[in-house]
Amino acid sequence: MSVGSVCPLIDDLLFIKGTPTVLGEVPQAGGKRIYVVEFWATWCWPCRESIPHLSGLGEKYKGHGVTVVGVTREKDHDKVKQFVAEMGDKMSYNVAIDVNLTAREALYTPSNAPGIPKAFVLLNNVVFWHGHPVDDDIEAEIIKAIESN
Repeated sequence: MSVGSVCPLIDDLLFIKGTPTVLGEVPQAGGKRIYVVEFWATWCWPCRESIPHLSGLGEKYKGHGVTVVGVTREKDHDKVKQFVAEMGDKMSYNVAIDVNLTAREALYTPSNAPGIPKAFVLLNNVVFWHGHPVDDDIEAEIIKAIESN
């Protein structure tokens, strides 16, 4: 999955925090949706370290139509729910479990990511940027997506 690739519809995520969202959905004419999608896991220390940064980006740009979604493929749903509950407001973005691995197969695997955490900025249904969620580039790319026509 490279920049400019079209993200297929991902409508089967199990949301455990936040508003259920369909990734890759094309908005009605004139609309714009920007998603920051991070693949993570409860056991991943670099993922845990990215949580405050992603929460900050989500809060800073939510008025500009930016939605942050953390996606995990962990099978132990109770463990994920407990982790998210313990994080409370420190993890202020949407969190979903990729039960059918649809998001993983649509975004993560085709990107040849070497591991997690891995983030994608989607502008509507197109991959606008991908990389590490605490890369300096991510905020600049979010701003570019906001300012794009």
